[in-house]
Formats: sequence, C-alpha cells, structure tokens
Amino acid sequence: MAATAGLLYIDAPTRLCVNYQQDDQRHAGIGLVLLALLLGALALRRRREPPHEGR
Repeated sequence: MAATAGLLYIDAPTRLCVNYQQDDQRHAGIGLVLLALLLGALALRRRREPPHEGR
C-alpha cells in the first residue's frame, strides 16, 4: 500500500496533497517506496530465520 501511494506521489503531474509542494511530494513518494521496500525485506528476512526455541 505504501509503495502504491509512493508511486502515485512520484508520478503525479499535479499535487495530490495540499500539504506538499511538488518537490516535497516527490520526496515523500520516494520515502514511501523505500519504506515499503525496507518493510518487505525485513518481513522476508524474518520469515527465513529459523524459529527460536523458547525457555
């Protein structure tokens, strides 16, 4: 969801949010895409780790 919103913010020819200027909107979009990539990578890493044994 964050990646989709980020791509919309990056590619939109006009401002989608009145709180952002055009350059700020692009930076926010890039940040959302990077956040989505980071969260996806962390989820994959966590899934690949062996389960921890409880005490």
